[in-house]
Amino acid sequence: MWTLHNGSTTNLIFRICHVLEKKWKYNEELHQLFMDLKTAYDSVRRDVFYSILIVFGIPMKLVRLLNMCLNETLSSLHRQAFV
Repeated sequence: MWTLHNGSTTNLIFRICHVLEKKWKYNEELHQLFMDLKTAYDSVRRDVFYSILIVFGIPMKLVRLLNMCLNETLSSLHRQAFV
């Protein structure tokens, strides 16, 4: 698992680039998702945000999952061993 707590941002970017190079080299499929939820949602009143999601018909299960993601979540990158 790689997080910013384990090193610098530059080191993390280097590791991500290394994974990308390996995937391209072996023509393997790769899916990426980078989110900064803290920056995206810190200025939003969350109680109002959740109420709006419910009004728009978003299922409660998804609202609860979003609530869990926005509270005390750490980012990490998991890697597989390359052969």
